[in-house]
Amino acid sequence: MTDLLISVRNAEEARLVSQIPAVRIIDVKEPELGSLGRAKLPVLREIAETFSANTCLSFAMGELEEISCTQNTLDVELLARFRYAKIGLANMARHSKWRQIWQSQLELLPPSLGRVGVTYVDFRTCGAPSIESVVEASVNASCEVVLLDTYAKTIGNILDFVSELQLRTILEQIRGCGLKSVVAGSLNLGSLKAVVRCKPDFIGVRGAVCIGGRRGAVDKIKLIEFVNGLNSIRGLNYPPLIRDDY
Repeated sequence: MTDLLISVRNAEEARLVSQIPAVRIIDVKEPELGSLGRAKLPVLREIAETFSANTCLSFAMGELEEISCTQNTLDVELLARFRYAKIGLANMARHSKWRQIWQSQLELLPPSLGRVGVTYVDFRTCGAPSIESVVEASVNASCEVVLLDTYAKTIGNILDFVSELQLRTILEQIRGCGLKSVVAGSLNLGSLKAVVRCKPDFIGVRGAVCIGGRRGAVDKIKLIEFVNGLNSIRGLNYPPLIRDDY
């Protein structure tokens, strides 16, 4: 069954999202800084201290070309409070040794922190390596998960770049490598049915549950509407969530 990841930008949003049982992963990012914008250290620390170790937390570290010294500014004990971390590869295709550069950054992370390979479906326009090469590199870098996302957030959702058949084929490749998959990229309820049919392990959303798009704030009503819609698409006979219950 496809589970749900919600991206948040602060502890207030994280607390709201954590009340919804359908949310399996709370992902921390700063949407003002791009697809994988890294939240500031105090935000990461507050969220990490808000939840028990049983809460599955992930965070975005930014794009590889921008973070050569990122690990030196992060507390190892803080990193250990998270389950997953991800680094984007925009503008890295021009580097012949991008695989080695990326893997060397991942190797600096604590062993307990699961690595996420990030591949952009609009890789040609953002200068990222191809989807196939990132999946292959993710295996070699001992990643646990591959995130399939869009780099640009203003020119459509993931299905504007790949067909449902292509998405299914990519997910089968990821699954065949023994990795879990997350599909994101400006998803909404209108595009959700086709994505769920492709059977990713997770779908990741932010804009669909925010007022005013991904740069706005997570909204309780939109969040509940989205979860109810997802449950319906998944064919789950759960009672609809009621906003007054949360």
